[in-house]
Amino acid sequence: VDGNWKTVIHDDTYLLSENDVGYQFRCVTKSGKVSEPTRVVELEPKIASYVRSIIKANQFKVKAKAKIGVVIWTITIEGNVIILSTRNGTNKSSKLNSVSIEAVQNTPDEMVLWLDRSSKFTLIPDLSDDKRLESVIKKENVRDFVVAVIRGFITISLK
Repeated sequence: VDGNWKTVIHDDTYLLSENDVGYQFRCVTKSGKVSEPTRVVELEPKIASYVRSIIKANQFKVKAKAKIGVVIWTITIEGNVIILSTRNGTNKSSKLNSVSIEAVQNTPDEMVLWLDRSSKFTLIPDLSDDKRLESVIKKENVRDFVVAVIRGFITISLK
């Protein structure tokens, strides 16, 4: 920030996401009145704790439905590799250092995962196969939780 503010949206509402972690926000009214900056956005401590423990375990598996169509992908991370697979045997994999992920702005559940520059997947993650995680991560936080976990693995792979 340091005095450099960027316009994020021209709308009456804004839905915070994992993309906003580490940033501050302020509102500017149509008449030009400016609010005080928010605190720096952080993950909820409970969610951050689960993210750290999964990254420490060095493996993660989650299902995600394609935004368009009926394909359900299983996203698996082990070590330095991410694999997307389907029940019918389709597999796509990439090293984590070439992967990027972000929450889709102003949606509660969509994320975009790039395995490389040409392989883009818009997905809706689902924790229903992991009853332990499903019981502690609220439905409205699933997408941000998954994005945070995958970003954590990417960060580790870049070191």
